[in-house]
Amino acid sequence: MAASALPPSRFFPAPSVPFDTEVALITAGNVSFGEPIDPAILFVAAEDAPRDPRYAIVRSTLRLGGRDAARRIIAHLAWKSPGPAVPTQRMVVVESVTHADELAPLFESVGLRRLPLTMFAASTHHVSRGDKLALEPLFGDDAWREWTTIEREILAEALAPVPLTEAQLDRSVQFKRRQQRETPPVRRFVAKGADGPIAMIGYAPFGDCDLGIEAPGGVVRLRDVAVSSRVRRQGVGLQLLRALAARAIEECNATQMLICGQSESPAAGLYLRAGARAIGACTMFVGNLG
Repeated sequence: MAASALPPSRFFPAPSVPFDTEVALITAGNVSFGEPIDPAILFVAAEDAPRDPRYAIVRSTLRLGGRDAARRIIAHLAWKSPGPAVPTQRMVVVESVTHADELAPLFESVGLRRLPLTMFAASTHHVSRGDKLALEPLFGDDAWREWTTIEREILAEALAPVPLTEAQLDRSVQFKRRQQRETPPVRRFVAKGADGPIAMIGYAPFGDCDLGIEAPGGVVRLRDVAVSSRVRRQGVGLQLLRALAARAIEECNATQMLICGQSESPAAGLYLRAGARAIGACTMFVGNLG
């Protein structure tokens, strides 16, 4: 195989389990700190609001009981320091489904709704076969303005019925621009149609490991996979995945793709049609705490 076009310093460490990639991506470009009593709970905050965590990650090594752990997580996520307001949506990602069952009653009582997630894995060489979209890397302000048009639509869908503000959009795009410059980076691309941007997609490169679906080698974890509503159900999503797989082979010699998505969603069906298979599960809780 040809050598990677990306130097080893641009890769995240090889994951020992698929959930390691979730932790790496949530913490990349952010500030993180452990729960004082149980280090299996990790809180993540933005660099511009380091004392106000918006995420909690719960590893399978959790020692605290479900109710005690849930109370501590809610207390951290609900606390607000003096200063500029940060978005109120909070997320908790739980590695173990058993622990998610224990945490769910208290989380749901404060408005955090449960979303089952599935880890899908696929061979990059298998997915890359067939018609592909042209992907444009995000270099320069013009490219990022095109990304923002898709980001606006996807964020508005995710936050509905709460309206998306320009401040929230700007904050999200600024964060992703900074994250793309970090080492290791998250690589992002835009696909365009005749009337402008129609899709976006990104990946993070990880070191060699064995997911059990292809020859052991580099892994790319997909991120920001989204297609504009005006071109959905037209095969764009499948062509987008094929293009990203080909790019991952070219740029980092990856043999495997890893995707995390809602278990019961159109996206899950897309990943299966592309040749991916489910290799694990985790859980997200999401909602507003004030």
